[in-house]
Amino acid sequence: MQPMRKLIATMAFGLILCAALALPIFPALTAYAADLGDFDLMAQNENFELFADPSTAMFYVRDRGTGATFHSRPVDFEADEVAMGINRMLMSSLISVRTLDHHHVERIFAASTESVNRGNFEFRPIANGFEADFLFEDQGVSVLVRILLTPEGFRAEIPIEGIVERGPHILTQIQLLPFFGAGQAGEDGYVFLPDGSGALIEFDAVFSLPHELIRPIYGADAAMATTMMPNNDEIWRLPVFGIRRGDTAFLAVIDEGAAVTTLSTRVGGDTSQYFRVMPNLIYRARHTMVLFENTGDERPLLQPSPRRLRQGLAIDYLLLSGEDVDYSAMAVAYRNYLLERGMLTARDTTPFVDLTLIGGIRVNRNFLGIPYETLQPLTTFAQAGNIVDYLQSRGVDNMHVNLTGFNQGGLGQLFNNRVRPERQLGGSRGLNALSARANGDDGVGLTYAGELLNVQRSGNGFSPSRHGARNISGGIANQFHFDIISRLRDYSRTPRMILSPRLLVDRARTFMNSLGNFNLSAVMLTGLGSAIHGDYGNNNFTTRDESEIYWRQTMAAATDAGLSFVADGGNAYVLPFADRIVGIPMGSSGFRMTTREIPFYQLVIHGFIPYSGIPTNMAESQQQGFLRMIEYGAWPSFMVFYAQSSAVRGAEQFRILSGNYSAWGYEMERDFRTMQNFYAATAGTPMVRHQRIMPRVYAVTYENGAVVIVNYRDEDVIPLGFESLTDYVPARGYRMIAGNENGVR
Repeated sequence: MQPMRKLIATMAFGLILCAALALPIFPALTAYAADLGDFDLMAQNENFELFADPSTAMFYVRDRGTGATFHSRPVDFEADEVAMGINRMLMSSLISVRTLDHHHVERIFAASTESVNRGNFEFRPIANGFEADFLFEDQGVSVLVRILLTPEGFRAEIPIEGIVERGPHILTQIQLLPFFGAGQAGEDGYVFLPDGSGALIEFDAVFSLPHELIRPIYGADAAMATTMMPNNDEIWRLPVFGIRRGDTAFLAVIDEGAAVTTLSTRVGGDTSQYFRVMPNLIYRARHTMVLFENTGDERPLLQPSPRRLRQGLAIDYLLLSGEDVDYSAMAVAYRNYLLERGMLTARDTTPFVDLTLIGGIRVNRNFLGIPYETLQPLTTFAQAGNIVDYLQSRGVDNMHVNLTGFNQGGLGQLFNNRVRPERQLGGSRGLNALSARANGDDGVGLTYAGELLNVQRSGNGFSPSRHGARNISGGIANQFHFDIISRLRDYSRTPRMILSPRLLVDRARTFMNSLGNFNLSAVMLTGLGSAIHGDYGNNNFTTRDESEIYWRQTMAAATDAGLSFVADGGNAYVLPFADRIVGIPMGSSGFRMTTREIPFYQLVIHGFIPYSGIPTNMAESQQQGFLRMIEYGAWPSFMVFYAQSSAVRGAEQFRILSGNYSAWGYEMERDFRTMQNFYAATAGTPMVRHQRIMPRVYAVTYENGAVVIVNYRDEDVIPLGFESLTDYVPARGYRMIAGNENGVR
């Protein structure tokens, strides 16, 4: 199958590897120069050179300016005292695959042992790089990998046409470049993960219980059945990851296949001595079924989708080197990447208050001891106008008002196939009056929220059997409610349903067209920017990578219709379309493996797309939330209603302790004025650097030279590096340097 030269080289590599396992342990950082003769120059451009070993497909990229090198495997991998078996073989593998055998047992196989060492792979030079075809003969799988040099670094591709299944195993996952850029404990560096706003795993941290952290890009697939209450983790909204080691770093951007990719992270000392992050392409969706539930014979069964995905994986690795390389430099590189590709453009970032008003909700009530469910009005259209007048009287002269739960049935009940204002809230006449009032006021923007992805009940053109997404087993992909104590399913509550992705675009167009009947020019389709799901039924089978296409088409339809599109949550696919993002992550999940949370997301988009985070009145600590708003550059956000806060008693789907608008008037006014001053100093420019300068003291530098220092400590401080300050940064406060205003909280 291979020319004799390649076969001899492959056998020699195998002998060398076997011998290496018996040699004394090498120093922690073995020089790589001795092995450079095995690598051929495959491509070069103005910035980088790509070298590869044709006998193994291992490669490295050299920065022509700084001389820094970036390797597909650690240069000192042979000295690893921890890795054994498959984990050791992964170090010398560009890919690994997971397959299900006929017993439905999932196993992992490394390319080095199954393909390279057996001579079952082909290496071919191509324009700007090389490609390698790996055959996993016993599993009946072959996978093509391309490595291409780019001006920013290199691109790694697994084209969908390069994946071939011959049986007997079922391919479920492909892991790409599992040890690229890996670092060791004791080194100066960290792993960067897109957990919420961003999180780091620092190499100097000590882990008593090392383990693997696996999370999907864009969150879990709601079409996958679950019998246990999911954790309340932050969604990984950006398709990026990276590693910094000393004065080198890389940021990987998943350009194709993000919606069907998970990130797997391991710490040093777990299955190897290296900290690493690995992208996994989910070739087939799968979930765990429970057989013989609640019997002595209960056992799990891993059930794969009968169909594979439709799109491959492509990742752009942005290679960075220099003294100032850190997560801020990664964020700036990603911002430039988006700008160059037209995926990020500047929007109006004039300061505003993001005000979400709740119309009506379903509540449980009793009459003469007989329980019943009814609609509880919280804010009528007329009362929404009164709230706007109230805030303007307090000097809040610019606000974006999001109307949610104002359509027929109230919040989270009926499918919104068109705008149908709830009669108990004032109906069409009330919405027309509010719209006319907002259109005549330059300081008020009105956004109408539509619920098309998640519904509680059938009706309004939604039939569960015809329009509901299905799980792998073929049943309706019900969204169960769970008991917060036992974390088990609450059978007393009717499950929610989700729309089949293939049906979204046409139905969204119908809804958005009906906005014109009320002179509404801004729309938010709830859930579109915060979740993405597939449909695994036979009639409307859709993988998540296809769903992302439908999501994008829907947002494009909004902009093509001249509507302002407001995104919730902020998954990366909304960035080219969103005029504003609400509910942007303002922290990370706080996993035990992560050691710091950072505003990576904010570093990327600040100054381009205005955003707001968790509503202030829903934060655990208003003071902490205020400082985080300053540090992360978010606009003030509140979720309120006109009725008294006690009106939400008995609402199972809606939890808010204090929602009456008048209780938060002072905070709305204060936050708005604070952010006006903040904007005057930063001029709405991009962030260029975020850094921790002392424990619980952070500095944010803006493109125009302004620096904001935020102090979460209980005492005043003169921060390190800012000794020239003439005054302290106050306890639990902030100070603007080279700006116009100082703030105290």
